[in-house]
Amino acid sequence: MSSVKSAFEILFAFLDSSSERGELGVSELARLTGQTKNQTFRLLQTMSSLGVVTQDPKHRTWALSYRLLELGSAAHSRLSLVDSARESLDTLHRELGDQILLGVLTGGFATIPVDVRRGIDIRPIGEIGSRFVLHAGGGSKLLLAFSPPEYIEEYLQVAAPLKRFTANTCVQPSLVREECARIRSQGYALSFQDLSLDRCSIAVPIRDRDGEVIAGISASSPVSRFGEEDRQRKLELLRKASADVTNRLGGFASQLNQLRPN
Repeated sequence: MSSVKSAFEILFAFLDSSSERGELGVSELARLTGQTKNQTFRLLQTMSSLGVVTQDPKHRTWALSYRLLELGSAAHSRLSLVDSARESLDTLHRELGDQILLGVLTGGFATIPVDVRRGIDIRPIGEIGSRFVLHAGGGSKLLLAFSPPEYIEEYLQVAAPLKRFTANTCVQPSLVREECARIRSQGYALSFQDLSLDRCSIAVPIRDRDGEVIAGISASSPVSRFGEEDRQRKLELLRKASADVTNRLGGFASQLNQLRPN
């Protein structure tokens, strides 16, 4: 852990430096971080192999890499998503009383909630940052379904045998593929007690300006509030929320998420 801390101290030294070119030598970095020159040089070599910093061999100076722009862009996108969705999540929660969850795919073949509103009559499940498998639950199945085919196949291999949470959990790869196709076709995902016996859920996608699915909004409620009329109302409100969020992000979900015949 001390090496990780030392590496971040080097990154922060670049940010705090008064160097106009944003380039610093090993001696200057060692002075700014309180590390030895040997320790600083070893860390810079490791960070360089990861593409985090680059070296100018002529001047023997180091600078931050464009790779960090990708990290910054990813963080900004997630923050922008949460900010853009906040009002819509509040409205959904107020109108439905369901647990409302904004979820995204993350590393390791899982989904994580990045924002949550607790339901009024259902136990909470899925705090911000918690991880969910991809083959159960409306939001997770939605994001799996809209992933590239090779990603779906890799998940089915990596996660095999698929974990069964209830008697309704689909654990046969062939049936998971069929459900993914159905979700893509209809534009939303349904979960009938396949993750937990006390809840059902419905989820719709959020798309970016290129039409790619980048997140999902789901509404979870007890079985008693998940009849056909309930589902249609939830779907209508979810699609409106999805369109609003994507429009705020500069996309065009209002055109892609129109109600379709089931």
